[in-house]
Amino acid sequence: LPRGVPEQLTFDSTDDFSPVPSPDGTKVAFHSWRSGSRDIYVLPLDGGPVQAVTNSPLQESKPMWSPDGKAITYTLFGGGGGVYVVRQNPNGTWGTPIKRTKLARKTDFTSWPVWSPDGNWIAYTNALLGGSLFIVNPDSGAQRTVLDSAKSRTDAEYPVWSTDSRTLYFKSHDAKGNAEFWSIPINGGGPTRCAHFDDPDRPSYRSEWSIGAGRMYF
Repeated sequence: LPRGVPEQLTFDSTDDFSPVPSPDGTKVAFHSWRSGSRDIYVLPLDGGPVQAVTNSPLQESKPMWSPDGKAITYTLFGGGGGVYVVRQNPNGTWGTPIKRTKLARKTDFTSWPVWSPDGNWIAYTNALLGGSLFIVNPDSGAQRTVLDSAKSRTDAEYPVWSTDSRTLYFKSHDAKGNAEFWSIPINGGGPTRCAHFDDPDRPSYRSEWSIGAGRMYF
């Protein structure tokens, strides 16, 4: 960057989605349909073969690396989903995924799992297009509600962590469909609206966004 030459990384005939580089920049995780259903894969950037992290008829998707690069969290598309954690073995293979969320109903959906920078929590929402916001410990599975959308009347979409792991930012949309960004401390307190965009010529519909170098990208 900024003048790097694009390099094609995958050549499978099926579609690949949601690529995310490892913290050390040596690998890329993504999900793909190449097995016939969504599965998680890791591609080493040194020319090594693609590694299958999951291999099941379930719809594993949206991988995110742990800060140390030794584990991946992901979610399932479809009802009865959850937040899962899978760790890399010393020999480089991937272990058995462990489900870290206890859903109240089989129809509940979990979405957008994101690891905190300190590695202590994974944030997620209970709906793809906006819902309540939770955090779960990746080791114990202990969970905590950060935002109850029914009480706050605010839906959390894609969450993003602050660098000190104390605050979650999330995107939302108001009743008119205008994009908004909010912050909320994970240890108690209500949400604070950080920005609101009501220009009808510049809508932002998608949930995905990011923070980097003091800027918001959406």
